[in-house]
Amino acid sequence: MRTTPRRLRAGSVVLVSLVALVASACAGAPTGIPYNGGTFELDVTIPSQTFTVSLGPCSTTLTTDPIPVSGASVTLPPTNIDLSRPTITVTGASVSIPEATLAAGTFAVGCFGTTFATLTAQLNLVGAAQIGTATIDTAARTVTLTDSTLTLDGSSVSLNGGVGDIPLPPIDVPIPSFTISI
Repeated sequence: MRTTPRRLRAGSVVLVSLVALVASACAGAPTGIPYNGGTFELDVTIPSQTFTVSLGPCSTTLTTDPIPVSGASVTLPPTNIDLSRPTITVTGASVSIPEATLAAGTFAVGCFGTTFATLTAQLNLVGAAQIGTATIDTAARTVTLTDSTLTLDGSSVSLNGGVGDIPLPPIDVPIPSFTISI
């Protein structure tokens, strides 16, 4: 029996298809899964701040209590998670807080043993974000943010009683490490 070019082509197509099928069956499962990213709430607290108030011949140094900030968040960008790697560094993550005025407490101001004013303080926040490292643990499928600091530059303390605003030096607010399920 003689092989015709048509049969030879048909046989070649079947052979190539069979090789492709076997090769795809032997290939491992895909190692990457897409992660859509997202925005997640953060528990952020402004550490105690110390400032000085001068009223006439007297000056008093005041210290606020730590102040929790509502509305702080971290945003993680979409990325592909390579399941063959134990951890993945996520680039482009950001932290933000809303501009806010927060109650900072009430302080008695005195001089020569006499209290002559009680002032209410408000902390006016203006901030910029610096992000540390965001990593994905592929086994646990969690995201962890570490070594992050939120720098608040341009913040001030407002006092009632006509004292006005007292500018504060930049405030470094540590962002706690946290873990979220993905």
